[in-house]
Amino acid sequence: MHETNHIRNVSSGQPTRKVQYLEDAMVKNRVKECRLKANLSQVQLANLANVSQSTVAEVETGRHIPSLEVALLLSKALKTPMEQLFWLE
Repeated sequence: MHETNHIRNVSSGQPTRKVQYLEDAMVKNRVKECRLKANLSQVQLANLANVSQSTVAEVETGRHIPSLEVALLLSKALKTPMEQLFWLE
């Protein structure tokens, strides 16, 4: 279900932008693809990103949606823009 709400400017009360709630959207990722392209094991990527190997495995399989911090750490470790690693579908 897609629902659109308006955020109102506090001072004027006028709508400033639309916000969509994507209740049925799923976070997808290319972490494994990028990790393999960089010739890294899950353990190596985990060490570079300062996360656990199990976190890398769960993100790659889609069992875990990473926090913003973990997504940024993986992006930096893989030298790949975050929007190329993660997207909504």
